[in-house]
This record gives sequence, structure tokens and C-alpha cells, in this order.
Amino acid sequence: MSVLKGAGAAAAYGSRGASGVILIITKNGSKRKGIGVTVSSSYIMESPLVYPELQSEYGQGAFGQYPTEVVASMANIRGEEPWIWSWGRKMDGQSLPDWIDQPVPYTAQPNPFSTFYNTGSNFVNSVAIDGGNEKASVRASVTTKNNKGIYPSNEMKKQTINLRGTSKLGEKVNVDGKFTYIHNAVENRPYLGEDVASSSWALSVLPRNVPLQSLYDNRTDASGLEQWGWDRTLGNPYWEMENRQNEDEKHRMQGLFSVTVDFAENLNLMVRSGLDYTSRNAKEYAAKGSRVNNNYKGSYGNWMDNALEWNSDFLLAFKQDLTDDLNLNLSIGGNHRYNQFKSISQNGSSWRVDNFFHVSNLENYGTSENFNEKEVVSLYGLGTLSYKLPVSRFYIQERLVINTSSRNKFLWLLFG
Repeated sequence: MSVLKGAGAAAAYGSRGASGVILIITKNGSKRKGIGVTVSSSYIMESPLVYPELQSEYGQGAFGQYPTEVVASMANIRGEEPWIWSWGRKMDGQSLPDWIDQPVPYTAQPNPFSTFYNTGSNFVNSVAIDGGNEKASVRASVTTKNNKGIYPSNEMKKQTINLRGTSKLGEKVNVDGKFTYIHNAVENRPYLGEDVASSSWALSVLPRNVPLQSLYDNRTDASGLEQWGWDRTLGNPYWEMENRQNEDEKHRMQGLFSVTVDFAENLNLMVRSGLDYTSRNAKEYAAKGSRVNNNYKGSYGNWMDNALEWNSDFLLAFKQDLTDDLNLNLSIGGNHRYNQFKSISQNGSSWRVDNFFHVSNLENYGTSENFNEKEVVSLYGLGTLSYKLPVSRFYIQERLVINTSSRNKFLWLLFG
């Protein structure tokens, strides 16, 4: 990995490299006798580095009072501030009615974050084959990754195939080509921030005297509706985990082919073209029965989108040492970039039949479609004249960058 800055990055990568470039060089085959095989496996266990620190002195309530000191039943204050806070009376172990009006000891509970979240795991396996000689090299690898997140129902499966080959044709021509295919499928990405299904938000407002087990045991009431005693803008984390789910699948293909011609020791031409294509399908649904999920009616959404980027460029470079202390570098290049994105999505609400999560089961839904594309053509030049002073090096440089866009109809010149 290397970092290119300033005019050099702009000259090599056009307008997109004007702010700098992070260059990652992938592996290729090595000179060897026969074929080399590399097999590797790794297993990593994951857990949060830091959990929120919670006070363990005061339980549910506010202003030093437990809710039933103000109202007759806990049902009368569900979701009502300030009685859902954890600034009631001090927890002393006495028996008080809990959030579902059952008498329980009024004591501090363990940190709910460390109880709710699991220990995650990451299992990676890889097989690579490579070989080569003085004129050519080839490398192929297959990698699988199976990940289980700390969120109990979250998991990801990923497969990657890499192919790369290089060849030297005669003394002046070098050819390099590579292809990468990536497939990943993810189930139940955690909801974050102030989403109604955000487990971290739910746990952060849970009164310190309420055990998580009581949320799991009482996630629905007698009529089958989600049961939750606190902030009315979010749900019971266990009900949401079972009934608010998402999944997505992505296919990505990347290809690159480049040719470098050395006309002379100090003059060479590089021509390359690369393609990056991504296809993604995703869906998300919430079952019936939750007040915070479309007022008990449930919801559904699915998305399909394709993204394409095609980059082609050339760079003619000349280097000459005019004297021992004076050096000249000249570069002329061009780039053509084409981007296209298109998508179609469906969103709706109100399930006709319970637990059949398909758009045909919705009472109402809508469809939307999106398409956009962009094309940029760039020409650029860079000249550097450097002179070695006794202490440091002094640079004089001029550059010219011309960008044109056939879609956006703009043109600019940049002199430095």
C-alpha cells in the first residue's frame, strides 16, 4: 500500500486523484519451480471493547419516587416520562410491583449490554495457487469468510475469488490482468441510532431494576401484541429481533487489464482499462403486532440495484537527467470514466395474512425506479524540473489539467 499526493496523483489518476490516491497492489505469482499452494485458516472471537457504564444505586422512577408511589398501577405510566427514568428511590431489595405489576425484589440488575450481546466469531479459510518464471506469472485464490456478529441474529457469509496473471512480451512490453469476484450475504444487520428496533437504544433507557429475562418472557401480551413498558418511540428488543428483520445479498465483479510499453530507457507508455460492477438485492420487514412498526400493521420493503464504473486511461512518461543535479520529468495522460446506477424498489404496509412476508400480501404498496449515469473525459499534463541544492532540493513545476464531461457540460483549466 502506498499514498500518492499532489500533482503526481492528479497526473496518474486524473481529477479523482486531485486530493491524493491510496494505491493498493495485490499479490501476483512468483518465480518458482512448479506450482506453489498456500492454505490458511483463522478463527477470531469478538466482543465489544467497552460497555456503557451504568449507575446501580437508583431504580425506575423520578425525583426519588417509585412510580407506584404516584399512580395506583404500573400500567398507568408505561412509556410516560419521567417515570420511565432510572432516578427513582434507592434500590434496597424490598418487594415492589415491576413493569407488568408483578411483585419482585427492587434490586440492581447486571449491565444489560453485556447480557444481551453475544461473543461474535470470524472464521476465514483461504487456498491460493501460484507459479511463474522469468517471463510470466499467475496466481489464483479462493477465500471464504463466515462471521457471526455480537447481535444475536446477525451473520454474514462471504466468498472471494481472485485471479491474476502477468507476462513480459519480448523486452519492451509488459501485460498485467486481474479479475475478482466477491459474493456476500448478510442477515439481520443491527439497527442503529434512534431506529425503533435499535437494541442499544432500548437497553440504554431500560430502568436499572428491570431484568432482561422479564423482557424476553413478556415480549407479547395476552392478545399477542408487542409488550414494552418504556419509551413509546421504540420497541422491546427481543420482539424486534424476532419480528423486525433484514437481509441483503451482493455480487461484485472487478476486472483490470493493463499494457506497459518501454520505448526507451527513459520513455514509456501505460494503457489500462478497469471495470467494477455490483448487483445488490435487499429486503426488510416488520411483522404485525407492534405499535412502533406502522401502528401494529407491519411493513415491508425490497430493493434491487446495479452499479457500474468503467475506467480507461493512458499515461506517457519521460524522464531525463540533464546533469548530475538537474532532472526533468514530463507526463501526458488521459482518462475516460463512465458511471451508471439503476434501481427499483417496493415499499408497503398492512399485512393481510400473518407471517407471510411478500409484497403480494400487502394491502397497499408503491414502486419506485431510479436511473442515473455520468461520463467524464480528462486530459492532463505534468512537468517537473528539479535541481539539487547543497542542503535540499528545489522544485519548479508546471501542470495543466483539462477535464470535460459529456453529461454535465463543463470544462475547466488548472494551472499550478
